[in-house]
Amino acid sequence: MESWLTFADYQAQHPDASLTEAQFELLARDAALFIENATRWCASLAQTDGEKALLSTCQAQLVELAAGVETGWDGVTSVNNHGYTESYASGMDVQRYLGQQQLTIVRQTLSAPAPAGCFMRAAASADHPAAGRRCDMRSPLHAGQSIRLTHTVRKGTATNSYTVVLSRVSCHESDSVLPSSPGFAHSAGRIGATGICIFAGWSKAAPAEAPEQAADAAGQFLTPEAFRAADEAVRAAGWTLALEDKVLLPSGRTGTITSIQDNRNGRCPHWYVEVS
Repeated sequence: MESWLTFADYQAQHPDASLTEAQFELLARDAALFIENATRWCASLAQTDGEKALLSTCQAQLVELAAGVETGWDGVTSVNNHGYTESYASGMDVQRYLGQQQLTIVRQTLSAPAPAGCFMRAAASADHPAAGRRCDMRSPLHAGQSIRLTHTVRKGTATNSYTVVLSRVSCHESDSVLPSSPGFAHSAGRIGATGICIFAGWSKAAPAEAPEQAADAAGQFLTPEAFRAADEAVRAAGWTLALEDKVLLPSGRTGTITSIQDNRNGRCPHWYVEVS
């Protein structure tokens, strides 16, 4: 499943929108991945027409928000008329503002009391009606990419690095943004808050030097403490995640892990990793 929203549906919901189809596709993909992240992939459980329509509405609102910020915000955060001064948003301010507004839309739309509005509550509650469903791990959203993860173990004066290829992951790369007039401009050379989802039961892990040995990533995973204590043979066959690990992204850029969320106890078990 790539999206709940088509370009035709978006135009019907927002007839005054000026986005081209190509522009829409980029923003719609970002919106769908934001919804999945916010609901801890519970949105993938949508089955009924009502649930899919609700997700489509939410996705359309997120697309409209992103389009408006990108083209219409002048970057001014405050104005002082006495002597006239203006304060302008930094790239981080723009990203923070957009993220806050996106989360507000998702919470308001997908936390509705109606049966279809279950996704935010289902992500946090095993008692919700949707909680009995199991996530179909055969087709997580956009989970067909590969990354190379390098973890370093330091013991005394010795340093050893271990690189693993993680395939069938979902990687949402984003650029840093800088205020422009109007809206903001992407800084293509700098990595923004890139999000990666590694799915238990779907994603594969293999040593970089032996990609043919790919196996279930969850089955090969070791905690950083266990990885450090393991012998070389176990390390060579396994992998781990830790802050400051290096990640080679699908675009060819390299980033550093800044955040790790272990969501394997949910109904759509996965790790969510942020790289910058």
